[in-house]
Amino acid sequence: MSLSKETIVDKIEVTDTVDLNGNTVTTVQVREKIKILENSVVISESFNRYVITSGDTYSDKPTRVRSICDIAFSNP
Repeated sequence: MSLSKETIVDKIEVTDTVDLNGNTVTTVQVREKIKILENSVVISESFNRYVITSGDTYSDKPTRVRSICDIAFSNP
């Protein structure tokens, strides 16, 4: 019996909202799919979500997430 765990980013969304002062706030919402496999067969699946806001540190996130953040938080 061989158990393994896979974590993949399966959804990235960029949203703009307005705060109470009328300022636009950009966020990047990320969903990770976590799969537990036994002999390469999925036996469990769950999701984890997190939000990154401009000014947050995201250097430890996956490359795709960092690239989207770089674009979303760049000044036009």
